[in-house]
Amino acid sequence: MTGRPMEAAGQAEEGRSLLLDVLAANIAVNAIAAEDRARRTGLQPPLGLQEVIQHLGAGGKVKPALVVEGEKAWEAARRLCGERYFCFTWHGAVEKSDWLVLDGFPAFYIWTDNNPAGRAAAKKIAKILKTYQSAKVFIVNPPEKAGAGWNLADAEAEGLTVL
Repeated sequence: MTGRPMEAAGQAEEGRSLLLDVLAANIAVNAIAAEDRARRTGLQPPLGLQEVIQHLGAGGKVKPALVVEGEKAWEAARRLCGERYFCFTWHGAVEKSDWLVLDGFPAFYIWTDNNPAGRAAAKKIAKILKTYQSAKVFIVNPPEKAGAGWNLADAEAEGLTVL
């Protein structure tokens, strides 16, 4: 063996690392610009953005994003899967949130309440996030037996411990 496969593997890992660094830089720039956009437009960044800024500022790596509906579900998301995902929720209406700050994440998982309003919000958010070139967007469907309004906080209360 000439060592070329190992050399190629090293180059691939180097390229992947560079891509993650570029994504992190893009996310950081969007996050910093969010404050100015909020003053100009009134749009608020999703709750959870400060944790991303702190994580990336400390040299942490980019993780996929999990978007949930409401602060109670957001708190549960952070407890259940904060190690694997950046967790977000929005303030008020979907249209009043600055989703641009999330441009640069490699993937989004949207888990809203199990009701018509939650499904409609998930579709609106997915449509917005799909405009970001690098994003893969997935909507999490609740279990068939989930009751009306059921969300991630309910899953935690039912004993789910890790996602």
